[in-house]
Amino acid sequence: MDGATPELVLFKATSGCQSALLRWPGGKSRLLHSAIAPETEAVDIPLPEIWGDVLLCLGTGLGYHLEGLKNITRPLTIVLCDCWPDLVLAAAERLAGSIHQVVPTVLESVSIVASAKIQILRHPASYRVSAERFEVFAETIFRESLQGSIAGADKQNVLPRTLLLHGHHFLQEEIRHGLCEIDCPHHLLEYEGDHRFTSWESQVLKAIQEFRPELILSVNMKGIDSDGILMDNARRLGIPVHAWFVDDPRPIALPHSSKVYPYIQAWCWERSYLPWLKKKGFNSPRWLPLAGDPAMFKPGKVDPIVDVTHPLVFTGSAMGKNFLDTIRRSFLWDDKLTTIVDLRSEELLRGHRLHETLLEGLPLPFEDERNLSWLTCLILHTASHKRRVRTLSPLVTRGLVCAGDPQSWRDVLGNQVRVIPDLDYRRELGAHYRKCDINLNITSCQMPTAVNQRVFDVPLSGAFLLTDNQADLAELFAPSEIVSYASQAELHERLEWFSSHATEKNRIVVAGRNRVLKEHTYAHRLRDLFRLRNV
Repeated sequence: MDGATPELVLFKATSGCQSALLRWPGGKSRLLHSAIAPETEAVDIPLPEIWGDVLLCLGTGLGYHLEGLKNITRPLTIVLCDCWPDLVLAAAERLAGSIHQVVPTVLESVSIVASAKIQILRHPASYRVSAERFEVFAETIFRESLQGSIAGADKQNVLPRTLLLHGHHFLQEEIRHGLCEIDCPHHLLEYEGDHRFTSWESQVLKAIQEFRPELILSVNMKGIDSDGILMDNARRLGIPVHAWFVDDPRPIALPHSSKVYPYIQAWCWERSYLPWLKKKGFNSPRWLPLAGDPAMFKPGKVDPIVDVTHPLVFTGSAMGKNFLDTIRRSFLWDDKLTTIVDLRSEELLRGHRLHETLLEGLPLPFEDERNLSWLTCLILHTASHKRRVRTLSPLVTRGLVCAGDPQSWRDVLGNQVRVIPDLDYRRELGAHYRKCDINLNITSCQMPTAVNQRVFDVPLSGAFLLTDNQADLAELFAPSEIVSYASQAELHERLEWFSSHATEKNRIVVAGRNRVLKEHTYAHRLRDLFRLRNV
């Protein structure tokens, strides 16, 4: 505990079974096993499902928790590693007579067959005492045994074997469709919901060693655990990890250790955040815009008389009080900040304030980056809420329909606004867009230059979009393929014109959809990511 080497003390527990503790000079001690009934560890520390060929036991204690391994009917190599020979020998004795090959070691290198899958088991109390030494030992074993066979020799492969961190988060299913479309070998590592294994590390190691990926891909760092389990295993095996940020990366990345940033290749849908990512040490941050998924959004047969039931629709959240309150609960909110949030959001909307200067010159009750990032996030989304309300309020009398977040829209636009309940993004949204004569788009203020998902989804669905003018539009579409507005007056002017020019509107829909199919699907984005990953 104080840096000195402790003494191992073996003694009889109340039950009569052997137990153990460590005693440091000065009298401090720590039990490695119960002083009453250590043998119950066979039940108290249950074995996970055993999938490895080699079990790397980091910290063995006296081996009570390993006795169940004798019931496994396929032969394993069991490497027993601890800092005290007496513990290793005692653990080995408990496996005597099994069909397994038992390899005792006191932090000395052992040879592992290169094709073997290695699974880690830990005895919690023994491991904690010398965790750093155990991890160095494990890293040596993995590097010597697996690194070359896991990461692969051809890093210039156009379509690398990709491990996609997968849950229920935005964009993950679209990326899976894109990987299938380009016939990229891939595997999904599920990081949420019901797990087959109780240990996340076990899942990570199993997926890596069975699939042998050349690249790990995450959306918004989902699946990159804050304990560093995934990153540590990817790093030690030489597997590059890529994170595609499709939200403000600051509140996403800050809960993770900054030590992992240099090992993550960052991609971002908004260029404005690239300097921050670079400053934080992320590896070669690059712009990668959103795209469309033709498997999810496709045109259907539309009868203008029967199917187009809504003349003007905005589909999306009001970003109202409940939404903003959720952000406030994420940091050290003080009601005294209300005026600051209101003023700075107004300055942002008037173009008098840039993203990077939102907190400039403010007397704030905190200085740490986490709270500052969340306050910035609150200002941005407050501005987004105001922009949406101010853009849509004059349109209520024109028959505006707001789809999704119905109660919030009634709260801010009044009960006279027509609303549609929340829609399932993957199953209902495409058909919904086709029922709308004009789909209106208002981009969130967290995206000063980027375009959002509607810019791709609506044309792919065979529907018409009228979007606010974002700088990236000119890079992604020709003027004849998309219609935008730069002011409230221009919005109303274009609404009037396109409401009575169906032929031109349909031509733009076809042209926009063709552009998305030609250059802006997730298959295109993945090819760009793979092509540029080593540049």
